[in-house]
Amino acid sequence: MYPSVAQSTALAHVHDQAKREACRLRREALDEFWREAHAMVLRGASRIEAAWARGTAHSANVTKA
Repeated sequence: MYPSVAQSTALAHVHDQAKREACRLRREALDEFWREAHAMVLRGASRIEAAWARGTAHSANVTKA
C-alpha cells in the first residue's frame, strides 16, 4: 500500500527538482517583467522629454512672433 523507501526517496528527489525548476522559472519571469517595465518607463520618459522639448520650442517661437 505504501511506496518503498527507495520509491519515496526518488519521489522526494523529483519533487525537490521540480520545486527548484519552478523557482528558477519564476525568477526568470520576474526578471523579464521588470526588464520590460524598465524599458517601458524609459521609452515613456523619452517621449515626455521630446514632447516637452517640442512644446518649449513652440512656445519660444510664439513668444518671438
